[in-house]
Amino acid sequence: MFEFNTGCEVFYDHLGRAVRKPEGAPVVWRPSAYALINVSGWLLMVKPRCTPDTWGLPGGGIETHESTPDALHRECREELGFDIQLQADAPIFFGEYAFYDQWANEFMHSLIYVFDAQALEDISRKPLPVPPDPAEILKIEWVDPARLDESNCHHTLWPLIQRYKH
Repeated sequence: MFEFNTGCEVFYDHLGRAVRKPEGAPVVWRPSAYALINVSGWLLMVKPRCTPDTWGLPGGGIETHESTPDALHRECREELGFDIQLQADAPIFFGEYAFYDQWANEFMHSLIYVFDAQALEDISRKPLPVPPDPAEILKIEWVDPARLDESNCHHTLWPLIQRYKH
């Protein structure tokens, strides 16, 4: 049987700095789904407001009433402005990390599922057809994986992104 280690003592803030969780502080479990959209070797990536110096993938938290695919479709419509199609029912990558959400004042244990996806419209042209929502996403861009490293890529996604480097 697979078990998660819930004894996390150190969480990370939005800047990646270690934050010690006070004893007895509750931890909120946060499952999330993200889309890896790859066109001709370029990855569609976002810079979220909460981590402005770090590239991540479009996606986000799964609400309690949603299935994982439904959440990913909703998040991509919200963040990218277009619909996606999943290439398979199973994720291509799984990650987890503990972080402190300073805006909600919650300690979170995040479970990250990444799915291979494609856009349902031609998004290969630049600039992208819909600008990001500045309240959530600062930048959406096609990124050459060769430009990415551990300093500018979300640390949980880094093992996956390394597979795409030329």
